Amino acid sequence: MIEKQEFKRNTIIMETPVYRLHKFNAGKGIPLFIIPPHAGRHGCITQRLIDKCVETDRPVFAYELLPATLETASTSVYDLITAIESCQSYIGDIVDLVAVCQGGWVGMLYAAMHPAAINKLAAFAAPFNTNTGEDNCIEKYMKTPYIVEYHKMIIAMLGGIQPGYMQWAAFAMVKPEYVFTGRWVDLNKLIWDKDEKGLKKWKKNNAWYDTPQDIAGTWFIEALQHHFRDNELFENKWVINGSAVNLGNITCPVTLYAGDIDEITHWKQMFDIEHKVSGFVKKILFKNAGHTKVFVGTDELGTFKKTFLG
Repeated sequence: MIEKQEFKRNTIIMETPVYRLHKFNAGKGIPLFIIPPHAGRHGCITQRLIDKCVETDRPVFAYELLPATLETASTSVYDLITAIESCQSYIGDIVDLVAVCQGGWVGMLYAAMHPAAINKLAAFAAPFNTNTGEDNCIEKYMKTPYIVEYHKMIIAMLGGIQPGYMQWAAFAMVKPEYVFTGRWVDLNKLIWDKDEKGLKKWKKNNAWYDTPQDIAGTWFIEALQHHFRDNELFENKWVINGSAVNLGNITCPVTLYAGDIDEITHWKQMFDIEHKVSGFVKKILFKNAGHTKVFVGTDELGTFKKTFLG
């Protein structure tokens, strides 16, 4: 049986058909507000990062984007920003924002639109410049002819929803030899060796990997077109609610965490943001770190604690 994907050790304090706001710790001081990935899987992949934040004994909150339904298929990027704003209205006037992977560009949009609300910002393995010319899955995928039109057609056929299984398939093709063969070889070795700890970790990781979630077609197409294809976030040309978002509005300190072997988000896609924001930027490149290791690895999270959590 596949394990249900959810955050652990928390209280749900806000819930709508689109999102939930989770509280993990009461604590004292400036709240930590985490925006997990929303690329077609549950944000619980950030649980270890959240646990590291909880160790600070500060208030810790996380935003959870729920699987899309026919009722919520028209959710736009502006709606996502408004949802995060609503969460912060509960949390407090100012937060330390931690944005991860595909939650990163949403967090950066939010910080540019609400700069006074952010004390400092950390981003992990998040694509900001989507036109670096470096070798990575995101830019390679966006060079596929008529890719936006293709997704528009699929979404129209499915009532406005980008199906999670298509996200699963896209990620699977990054390392098909491992997804379809290698991980099952690993499982058999763990069983043969009677490695209970390894088996538990394997089951947890693969339960997350193999439970895709549907995405609202409206914001998915907006992101695909304006951000991933046209690079409008990085170029300060993305018009949301009638105004172009300007990354120069971000004056708070920004810490960027990237992996040197991340095949999904190249480190340059992150680090180039230093030329756009107005605040001081600290860049940390983890050696021998792939995409998820950047925000789940033990050593990597130890560095996060020292360099951002203080």
